[in-house]
Amino acid sequence: MGQGQLDAGSHQRPARQENLVLVVDDEPSVAESVELLVQQAGYQALVAHSGQEALAKAGQQWPAVVISDVMMPRMDGSTFIAALRMRADDWQLPMPAILLMTATSQRVAGEIMADVIIQKPFDIDVMEAEIHALMRRETP
Repeated sequence: MGQGQLDAGSHQRPARQENLVLVVDDEPSVAESVELLVQQAGYQALVAHSGQEALAKAGQQWPAVVISDVMMPRMDGSTFIAALRMRADDWQLPMPAILLMTATSQRVAGEIMADVIIQKPFDIDVMEAEIHALMRRETP
């Protein structure tokens, strides 16, 4: 099975967690900072340090919001988000709201069809406001 492919039939459909934010970043210090920010904003945080780990965790608890780094080794943010969209379709779950963190071109991040793109290093107040806004949005 390829990097972005999934075997959705081998997993039971996870329950959607309305208050859960999945944080995906290969840099532990960034992941920890965002995790603390999410918790201080009043939400539950689930941390993964790779796209593969994030897909496994989403298969157990379906998040309402995903905050992902764009540039990660082995499975970048684009591949991870595409695989997450496949799972959402396969399991007939609403696609989580996506906030991408990028230190590079917003053009690359925009091609991933994110709800929000934030440049690294990010402003804590801006990040918190965006998390609140994504949590309040109506699911399709």
